[in-house]
Amino acid sequence: MPFKIRVVVIGFQPDHDPVTGEEYTQVNLGVKIPMPSPPREAVFPPPPKPMVWKHIIHLFVPTSKWVQQYSMWQEYDLEIKDNGELELKLVKET
Repeated sequence: MPFKIRVVVIGFQPDHDPVTGEEYTQVNLGVKIPMPSPPREAVFPPPPKPMVWKHIIHLFVPTSKWVQQYSMWQEYDLEIKDNGELELKLVKET
């Protein structure tokens, strides 16, 4: 049964292959994970809820082919099929 999850572009990083010297742009996709916070006294305004980003997948695009295909905080639906195929679809803003 296919598995589908909403992922967000959470970072970019330059990368290179030490053998060939080819340069890449690494695109980091992740999901937001809320962290439990200890009980505390009610204050106003409430403090932001602690959270972390869990990396789900990293894409490596050759720098020569990089044309700003991805932007920070864009959302995608990632589907992982039973045969291992991946499908990444941009979530259209409404």
